[in-house]
Amino acid sequence: WCCIVADFERQRIVYYDSLCGCQYADRACVVFKCYLQDVCDRQGSHYRLAEFRFDKHNAPKQPDGVSCGVCVLLVLQLLQRDPENFYHVLENQSQWSPGYIASARARFACDLLVRPNGADNDDAEVLRKLRLNSEAHESIDRFREWDSPESDNDSD
Repeated sequence: WCCIVADFERQRIVYYDSLCGCQYADRACVVFKCYLQDVCDRQGSHYRLAEFRFDKHNAPKQPDGVSCGVCVLLVLQLLQRDPENFYHVLENQSQWSPGYIASARARFACDLLVRPNGADNDDAEVLRKLRLNSEAHESIDRFREWDSPESDNDSD
């Protein structure tokens, strides 16, 4: 997975890939800019994406070959919650820790189990649903066992 973000406020297009680096960035940016410029033109927008600065980032890196989706979701979550820190993390953090990735993966799994349609619930409601949903508890426990460093995952 990779991520391309159009930041209209700062007139930047940001490309992020935690695994492959930036080898596909230029081509992806051209396609993205063409598509987005077409959308802007149809909406009568004054933006000219050709004038936007293009930033490529391949950090923070993922610690393995399978966590690219989690890393992209973390970056998008950071952008949504704290746009100022978003750029700081991309420019200064070298790698996501394996523990942080595992924790994020479990949180995303819980969200999918409790909010399969993406409905906004407060945390108390989420916890209530988790307590009531024993199947969700069993799934999370199985995931934790599978994802723990002590377990032997090669037998699966």
